[in-house]
Amino acid sequence: MWHRTAALIRSARKRPCLPPNASGIVLLRPLLASIFALAAARVRVVLRPGLRALAMQTRIGPINDPAVPEYPTADAGRRERADHFGRHHKRQAAAPSPRTPGRIQMHRKLHHPCTTLALAAVLTSPVGHAATTRCVSDVAGLDAALKEWVVTAPDADARFVIQMQSGNYALPASSVSEVYQYSSTTPVALELRGGYASACTDRTLDARNTVIDGGGFANARLHLLNVNQDALIEGISFTGLTGGVQIIHRLEAPATGHHFRVSHARIVGNIAADFLTYTMRLWGFGNASGAEVVLDNSLIADNLTSSSTPVLLSTGNNGRIAVNSSSVTGNIASSGASMLSLQHWNAVSGLDIVFDSSIAWNNGSGAFDLDVSNAPIPPRIDFGLIGQLRGALAMGSSYLSEDPQFANPTAGEYRLAPGSPALEAGNPMPADALPDFDLIGSPRVQGVVPDLGPFEGEFSERVFVNGFE
Repeated sequence: MWHRTAALIRSARKRPCLPPNASGIVLLRPLLASIFALAAARVRVVLRPGLRALAMQTRIGPINDPAVPEYPTADAGRRERADHFGRHHKRQAAAPSPRTPGRIQMHRKLHHPCTTLALAAVLTSPVGHAATTRCVSDVAGLDAALKEWVVTAPDADARFVIQMQSGNYALPASSVSEVYQYSSTTPVALELRGGYASACTDRTLDARNTVIDGGGFANARLHLLNVNQDALIEGISFTGLTGGVQIIHRLEAPATGHHFRVSHARIVGNIAADFLTYTMRLWGFGNASGAEVVLDNSLIADNLTSSSTPVLLSTGNNGRIAVNSSSVTGNIASSGASMLSLQHWNAVSGLDIVFDSSIAWNNGSGAFDLDVSNAPIPPRIDFGLIGQLRGALAMGSSYLSEDPQFANPTAGEYRLAPGSPALEAGNPMPADALPDFDLIGSPRVQGVVPDLGPFEGEFSERVFVNGFE
């Protein structure tokens, strides 16, 4: 679209819209005529699919940034209709049709250089409001940015983006449980992104590069509370936390249409302080409605917990829960606990649960690896590997239930070993689009179909220099 817009501008420059000495109403007349022509032709209907895509790109991140995937959407049908709409118009454009004098006049108006410039202005103008961006390089800067987010002026179309430079963010010891607990007072979307270079001029999406380390201190946590818009955590490792990672929707505010997402993340080596502490919780319930809560391309491993539901994804009516290309494994949960629980909160309709191309395995003796027991409608799982399952699945579900053969789990290496049954066992047509890269930056599909879990391709011995591949 941007290339076409540039071409429009170049074409208009070759054919000046107005004479050089024009002024006053003479300047306004062609522009007003162009605007009326656009309205009469209902050009806004033709542009709607493109503007919707533009709005999504503007909402999530910089245009053409391969490291910034879009939020997945539950409305696959809407995408399909938009694609069909676009193909329909291409066919119409390719087929010649007779033009009546009125249509010829409208055609000339729409190709007037002033109209061309008006179209270019529409296509290049930003959709929504510009994001507030903060580049941080240490814990103090991160804390200050999050405190600024919670009091940002209310704006449902605004985004507050925190870009974390690569490095280790060591949380200091504190005796106050509210430290690193942020309660939002405003409906402003938050994006917490790791992997940036110095001054945030460039980005490498690899969670190993940006680490929030709680050091095992009491009250070490990252809690985002009373969130009343979208929230994204991407490209960050969490370790040494005793209070876990949580995103909690504001209870009294409707959650429908909101998205909570943890993506390209490593939650490894954390210790729950007590049986009420979650390793990770995405709570997407608000005012009897549900948000979309998503865990994708992430690893949750080697955590010690005594909670009955250490990793909880929850939503309400018309909400959606999705676990895509992730592994929850090697954690130590108490007997009878549900390590990964996909739950609804008073949901009676419209709930969609997805467990796709993911692994839930070996999370403690007597613990359940995956729990879908309170889903109002049993979900269907066809591409995944599950150890101990609690709850019923839809008839016809088919999944693996055997050792995934990780390369070296005792050393924290959860890539797949040669011969693993999880290789080439992923969903070739996932409901949510696959990212271009896996958790450590390897191309996401290296064979015919994706592998299960957050890593693509089998593990092989490599030469290490100074601790890095």
